[in-house]
Amino acid sequence: MEAFVNYGNLNYSSFIDRVVKKKLSRLEKKQGSLNQAELDIYLKNENPPQSAGEPKYKVVIELNTPVGQQVVEKKSRKFHRALSEAFRAVEKSMVKMKGKVLSSRNKKVKNATLEQ
Repeated sequence: MEAFVNYGNLNYSSFIDRVVKKKLSRLEKKQGSLNQAELDIYLKNENPPQSAGEPKYKVVIELNTPVGQQVVEKKSRKFHRALSEAFRAVEKSMVKMKGKVLSSRNKKVKNATLEQ
């Protein structure tokens, strides 16, 4: 699985990078059959410290697989919550996509055995 992380109105942080890599490794372990997936992860502070008000964080994850594309967007006042919710939503999407891959493989196998 390939992943690209983009920071918007957030300074690069090795801590954030480690957290994202940890979540990615968990995702890879759970969804091994979708190893051709690509993730584009956008981390953004929609209300940076220079502006008034509380910070609001947004995490957008674009999941691209041979089966299809899914975009997940989560917002929260706490960065870690937005990140966790986005990865949970991506995991659910990957389970659905994994089901589509398996069902299409089963159809191909059934059609191949019927043809013989």
